[in-house]
Amino acid sequence: MEFSVRLAPSRSQQQQQQLPEDPLQPLRAMADRVGKEVEEFAVRLDNWYDQSKKGAAEKYEATVKVIGEFSDIAERNANHLKQQDPTLTNGQLSEHKKKEIRRVAHSGDTKDEPLWFGQSTRASVPSSSAQELRDWQAERATWELVRVVFGLYRQKPESKPKADPKADKRAKLAQAGGLDPLGPKEQVWERFILNDDLAKEKQAVLKWLQQTAKNTENNVDRILDQWAKESGKDINTWTSGWLETKASIKQTKRAQGIEGPLDPTVTVHGRDAEGPLVTRLDPDAQTRQKGALEKRDVYYEHALWMVAYEMLRRGEPMNQINEWFKHKNQGYRAFMLGASGEERPEGCPNLATPDFGYLHRRTTYLAAQGSSYPYEAAALGIVSGNFQTIQSISSSWDDHLFSYYNAFLLARFDQFLLTEPKERPRAQTRKPFNFPGILEHFDGDWTNATKKTIDLLLQDKATSEQAKTPMKLIQGALLTQSLDKLVHKVGIAIADATQEKSSRSTFIVDPDHTAEAAVAAGPDGTFSSRGKRSIVIDEYYRAFLHDPHALRILVHVFILLGNSRSPLQPSHRNALFARGNVIAAYVEYLRYAQRLQPIPLYTAQMEKWRGSMTLARVLPHITDREEQKECVNHMMRYNIDTESTLIRYFDYIIGQTGLVTGITHEIQNPITKYELRDKCVQGPTMYLWPNGQRVRARANKTISEKDRAVVESLGWLNYLEERDEEKFARNIEKALAIFLLTGHISAAAHLIEALNVENELSQFVRLLSLFEQYRAEETSVIGQTAPSKILKNTIADLRATFYSIVDFNFNPKQTAWWNIYKIYVPEFVLAYLSVLQAASWILKPDYFTEAMDLAVALTEKEWLNKTFQETGRVRELVQRLADVSASSLLSAKQDKKEAKAVSYWEI
Repeated sequence: MEFSVRLAPSRSQQQQQQLPEDPLQPLRAMADRVGKEVEEFAVRLDNWYDQSKKGAAEKYEATVKVIGEFSDIAERNANHLKQQDPTLTNGQLSEHKKKEIRRVAHSGDTKDEPLWFGQSTRASVPSSSAQELRDWQAERATWELVRVVFGLYRQKPESKPKADPKADKRAKLAQAGGLDPLGPKEQVWERFILNDDLAKEKQAVLKWLQQTAKNTENNVDRILDQWAKESGKDINTWTSGWLETKASIKQTKRAQGIEGPLDPTVTVHGRDAEGPLVTRLDPDAQTRQKGALEKRDVYYEHALWMVAYEMLRRGEPMNQINEWFKHKNQGYRAFMLGASGEERPEGCPNLATPDFGYLHRRTTYLAAQGSSYPYEAAALGIVSGNFQTIQSISSSWDDHLFSYYNAFLLARFDQFLLTEPKERPRAQTRKPFNFPGILEHFDGDWTNATKKTIDLLLQDKATSEQAKTPMKLIQGALLTQSLDKLVHKVGIAIADATQEKSSRSTFIVDPDHTAEAAVAAGPDGTFSSRGKRSIVIDEYYRAFLHDPHALRILVHVFILLGNSRSPLQPSHRNALFARGNVIAAYVEYLRYAQRLQPIPLYTAQMEKWRGSMTLARVLPHITDREEQKECVNHMMRYNIDTESTLIRYFDYIIGQTGLVTGITHEIQNPITKYELRDKCVQGPTMYLWPNGQRVRARANKTISEKDRAVVESLGWLNYLEERDEEKFARNIEKALAIFLLTGHISAAAHLIEALNVENELSQFVRLLSLFEQYRAEETSVIGQTAPSKILKNTIADLRATFYSIVDFNFNPKQTAWWNIYKIYVPEFVLAYLSVLQAASWILKPDYFTEAMDLAVALTEKEWLNKTFQETGRVRELVQRLADVSASSLLSAKQDKKEAKAVSYWEI
């Protein structure tokens, strides 16, 4: 489906409404730069929602599909950036890698001084385009990891549950050779993976890490080019070994007149070497003789081993690595890496020897520790499982994670070779070859190795900074299957930030609130500080407030894989409130990004009361009628309690008017009296009205935007095909009562007209309008030779409406609106007496009789008397009745025509 978009208020208007310190301000500021991916994600999530309701199998398929679609969006955006900026394509070497090469080139012998490349590159600031590309690449990698994790831990629901869930596994093991000692070697690896689910996980994650590395901007040929620049030597000559050192050895031999090989005791001085040169050119010469190479040959060594490492790190096939080294006339290096043997399955280690590569991994492990070249050590570390040598050149969280997982997998495989029941030994078991490895480093805890690894990356100084970034926190949570815990922590961090810096109305709920307090607070409730938090969270979790892209990813991953709508139970209330904060923060981002229509989709992922509360603060920004209807349809489709949401919306808006205060909406500044008459008119015409006070015309007819918003909020209920009419009427009465109690008569009249209201309180508003209409017609009639029929009709309407309010069979003291009666009824009576006295003079004296009848009724009806007594207006009533009586006596003494003539003339 497609979401239409309604623009919220302008950014300047929003900024004027913001408080200076607002913890959600970073999200709002970045909302200006929101891309279309927000809508694309919403559309695809909406499709997923529809499919997931059909059943467990359909939900599984829909989840697989939408994860792929999210990954495709990230890939498409990354490719688009590369097309826009050719310097970002794979043909260019990243600045990070260039600096890494320069650091290695100028570091000398790094055997005793580890290089922390990750630290050296943190100070560099990439261009905005380069950073955006990295962000999209990181997002794509994250969605690919989601795909891996979902495939590992979520099984497709079967229409008919299998009687024996492990039958498939046994069948696959049988196909992989079972216990046949003469089976193909690759079946040993396959059997290992099938037997060990944790090994299967490590292999899948390793493959993901390799693919992620392939998707970066570094290129093998560009690495060699950069080393050529550092060395000043033509790269095309890098197929003949140590040419510079060879030349220096020849020169020494000529100088000393030596024909054969130089004796190791001979000192060969180089042109720019750091010490005496080796005297032989075999691959082991440096290690055996402890000699040096000419600097250009050192660069050559660094370059070849860096390329070897990069290819191994990216999971390039071993036969491809072998061919590359053969092309460089360096086949022995491929042999060292175990790449020169027969072709092997993807991800499979060296199985060429009878012991399935066990001895080769042991020897290369030791060789890695003794290498003078960090990238040689790292390359050997990959094929042997020596994670320390990889980490010594690692520049990222990914590289360190790779080093651990690679070592875990190989160590576990070697353990499998030693323990698998076979007719003949699989591996060498002599002590010299069984030195402590990574499993011993983790106390042999294979089951919890993943969690311990992620925790270690958070603590390690080389990776800690990156491990605390939002994207790596998400990836770490996916690997440790702790997504709910991460969302919980981020939600608390958002609450902490809000608690410290904001006292404004907010989407965020205090996780330590009681359920009753949170639900009752409503959408207009402000965040209340509760002092020390029951769960203390590290501050770096707040970084999601500064990274809307990571927040978007977290929210969508959580919706797909997490548990966002658990029942509200005391045992995990804190977690539910915190998780809701994460979705609420993203809703806030969407609101400020002016992407309103998708919001119901996200609020539907919260608990129902929380979704309603959050939506209530968004609906005011949707002003187009068609979009309002569409939004209501979305709410019903997402199984949101639509009617309760719209009532919460009304409660929120009424709370924002300033007319009420608190959760119970106590009237803020109620009026005690509503003036319906002008002050005394001095002069010869004052006898027309009691005390010379005629009905006044309402001066201020304007309706504030806040009052209009109240009426608009109630209008949303008309979009419901089915609604609780009693509840609807109750909220209209509430709005009318608030308007009347605060004297907002124009707003009350607008409400009645807009919603076609007919109830008890609407009669008050109607009567007020009739008094105003009467005043205008009275003014137009005075001075005419004949009374107006319109005036008579208006008085008749006034009479009917007036007596419907002061019905003698009705006791308003028993209702909730008694204060409204006390404010308006005394003034209604006094104003009506003014109308009757003026009508007696203008139309006919019979109106005096009605005025006297009203006086009798007032003395007989207790509640009418109470309205005057409790407002202290009894004396005023008696005086006005006396004025009417005196006016009737004056009228009786005069001829009717004379009285009229005099009155008109004097006027």
